[in-house]
Amino acid sequence: MADLDGIVGVFQALLRISEIEAGARRSAFAPVDLVPLLTDITELYDAVAEDAGMVLQTEIAKTLPAFGDRDMIQQAVANLLDNALKFSPPGGVIHVSAQLAGGAIRIEVADQGPGIPEPDRIRATERFFRGEQARSTPGSGLGLSLVQAVAHLHGGEIQLLDAKPGLRAVLTLALGRPATSRPAHG
Repeated sequence: MADLDGIVGVFQALLRISEIEAGARRSAFAPVDLVPLLTDITELYDAVAEDAGMVLQTEIAKTLPAFGDRDMIQQAVANLLDNALKFSPPGGVIHVSAQLAGGAIRIEVADQGPGIPEPDRIRATERFFRGEQARSTPGSGLGLSLVQAVAHLHGGEIQLLDAKPGLRAVLTLALGRPATSRPAHG
């Protein structure tokens, strides 16, 4: 049963990524302040971190106005937090920040785990890619792929950087409504 649940989960993640990449989720875009979303999710993960003997620190701006799919953004941040918890050692600190930066929203999740070696960071967002450090942990290799798809859907990107030690995952989302093309005047 557990194996079947795992397979169903993989197919659901693949379908969700395909939907996102095809832009099918844009119909759910609406104005949303990400502060309550990020506050709720970090409070939830704070309890999980505490149970695992870790500390979750947050630094969230007072307002983060976005135009997007609230559920997709929440899933992307949850994936980043799941990874940080999965790879952080007991006693580790996970830092979550969210700020306005250069006309975009910058959400950063940094941990003190083993990180991702530089050569693997380029491939880490590929579907099913699992680096050497991740092979012994549960997962399908789709989490960062989904984060990347959500970032692109929202006019942003995901960057994976060295936290020395650990990984800094920086999710950037465009601020406000994405630009639309205008008809040419004749």
